[in-house]
Amino acid sequence: MYKHLHFPEIREIAIRAALEQGDAEEAIRLAEDGEAQDQGLPGLVYRWKKYRYEAYHRTGQVEQQRKLGMELNVNGEYAYYRSVKDTFSDEGEWTLYLQDMLDQLEQSPRGEHTYTQILVEEEMYARLLEHVRKAPYRIESFYEQLLPHYPEEVKALFVAYIEIRADQSRDRRDYADVCRIIRMLQQVDGRKEVFTVTQKLLTKFPRRPAFREELGKIRF
Repeated sequence: MYKHLHFPEIREIAIRAALEQGDAEEAIRLAEDGEAQDQGLPGLVYRWKKYRYEAYHRTGQVEQQRKLGMELNVNGEYAYYRSVKDTFSDEGEWTLYLQDMLDQLEQSPRGEHTYTQILVEEEMYARLLEHVRKAPYRIESFYEQLLPHYPEEVKALFVAYIEIRADQSRDRRDYADVCRIIRMLQQVDGRKEVFTVTQKLLTKFPRRPAFREELGKIRF
């Protein structure tokens, strides 16, 4: 088997065997060699890193686990977030680590989903609100979490999102979707805002009869 480690399937069998036999150091060595061998193949490199993480976890190599866990999380691997958090007993130490991880995730092209999952998990609603403000379409995904804490901001973001979608709309399907979002605004106790934005759209688009017809279906 060791003569054919250049085949990923064989290397994976060897790593698993080392882990099953309790030889975590050998598993780490095999994983690191795989990362070096396959550095031009990101998918394989991450496979070997995940095995290395597992070996660190099994052997209690906390610092290495945290460092690699940071890298995996920042690249969108949310599954490692809880495992890393469990290595911290000091709340202040965890807070510093978490802030660093979130700052990196915020800039990561692959990290948005993990970023928002962690914000919800940690109940960091102020930071989540700022994230939604940067792209109001996100309000559809997070209004339920934000509403108890920022009801007025949620309604304002729905209005902003509705106006953006209305400007982008081109056909009846788009118009119906704008009205769907307006009804979501109604559901968050935004009846006053619904009336205002609907009247604004009717004034803004006098030559779009299909849009006006869809807007006419809104009940205040």
